Amino acid sequence: VCPMPALNSRQCIALLPVLGGAFAFQAPLSKLRMASPPPISNAVVKSVEPSGFPFKTPDPFLFCAYHVDNYPAGDEHMQAPRRGNGADFDPRQSYRMYHGDRIPGFPQHPHRGFETITATIEGLIDHCDSMGNCGRYGHGDSQWITAGRGIVHSEMFPLVRSDGPNRLRLLQIWLNLPARAKLADPHFVMHWAEQIPAAA
Repeated sequence: VCPMPALNSRQCIALLPVLGGAFAFQAPLSKLRMASPPPISNAVVKSVEPSGFPFKTPDPFLFCAYHVDNYPAGDEHMQAPRRGNGADFDPRQSYRMYHGDRIPGFPQHPHRGFETITATIEGLIDHCDSMGNCGRYGHGDSQWITAGRGIVHSEMFPLVRSDGPNRLRLLQIWLNLPARAKLADPHFVMHWAEQIPAAA
């Protein structure tokens, strides 16, 4: 855990473009696993733990996951071969269908009382929600949703390439809303890659 008391959660989220760049060069998880945490040698890092899926997070972070999926070529319907039982999260596989049947991803599901931030690095996401927002984003775009009093949305990963692999890499964070904001109006914002400042 590396506390940053000078930053609030919204300021931390402003660092997502930098985090995306850091994850772009991440080694395979199998090479990052440690038998035990290294000894602590400075006052900034208080403890070190091997990462898992999802990452262990302190409040206000409810959930944080880095997805890497090496999807095969899609067919004419942007689908993958059927596999799994509708809950495919096996980290030993080269890709996961999650809750998707033929198109990988997360079909309609509800959120309430928190925010989700999705930063894409590679690949595409088809988003549709109960506020009437539908669209495709990816390759560096970021999405911020405030679920507030509640939304229903889907996040599907279309396999648009039929002539080669469809790699997907993204970082998703769920932020707990304070009690006074849990029933806020739902809100949706896209941050397109070309509008996001890049760290030099």
